[in-house]
Amino acid sequence: MKKLEVIILSITILSMLVTRTSSNERNVEFYDNISIAIHPCINDECLNFFIPIFRDDSSKCAFYSINHPLAITMLKNKSLIVDESNYWGMGIPRKSDGLMHHKYCYNSTSIVLGSYNPTIPNRDTFNIVVNLNSSRISSIFEKNFQGMLQNLKISPYYIVHNNESSIEICFTPSPTCRWLLLKTLGEAEQEVYVQLYVLSDPLIIEELRTLAKKNISITGIIESSSANNKEAVLLARYTKIVLEDSPLLIHSKLFIIDNKTIVTGSYNPSINAFTKNDEDLLIIHNTIIAKNLRREIETMLSLDES
Repeated sequence: MKKLEVIILSITILSMLVTRTSSNERNVEFYDNISIAIHPCINDECLNFFIPIFRDDSSKCAFYSINHPLAITMLKNKSLIVDESNYWGMGIPRKSDGLMHHKYCYNSTSIVLGSYNPTIPNRDTFNIVVNLNSSRISSIFEKNFQGMLQNLKISPYYIVHNNESSIEICFTPSPTCRWLLLKTLGEAEQEVYVQLYVLSDPLIIEELRTLAKKNISITGIIESSSANNKEAVLLARYTKIVLEDSPLLIHSKLFIIDNKTIVTGSYNPSINAFTKNDEDLLIIHNTIIAKNLRREIETMLSLDES
């Protein structure tokens, strides 16, 4: 496997604003210094991107599931939240109406997150991992972490940006995240690339269908083992979406829109994701990062097929 090139962006930030979303939930808007690295990865390649932050004694983590021996060893004395259904004695079990589906670790200056759980997979598994260096974003995830520990409702929607780029962060359960995803997809002008483990939210499926009718190209991959939703299967029939049935399991939660906007995080487009689950949705607006990520994914998948 070709070693992945780290995609770095430096953003200069200045002050703070407060605005409202169209869903009537207030969002908090910041300017800060940020670097961003996005890594498509398979199996332990993904774990390697978490190891530096695992080593920090001050780091805190929230994982839907954890059973990888190295991760267990490195996190055994850390602040850790796990989903109640996957609790086996390590960390703090999160009880909620849905799943504690986050996959993140953070300290005071950086956070690593995405679609990867530190587990031993039954088959080769493709994921997306994002590394953000930003004390402001770390403080946002600290609010989310403490909110889960104390069962407190926090603001679901934050923006960190400058005049050139922006990062939108949304936490569920909240309808704001669904609205935000629909809004972002609706801004597509040429193409939406998808790489999804699950697609079952009827409004997201309908939005992709509407875009296809406008001659916007809908391409990408949906994991076939999870594509049991009839509407998603029908969507694949009249778009360029492929239902993946290779030995490689697609576990990503990813949209790339017009090669300039990336949507990722722990959020599968489903009803439970925004109504019941603890999830994070990350939207990165930057053309250079989006184009590089698309290129890396296509290179990796072509190598896997060869």
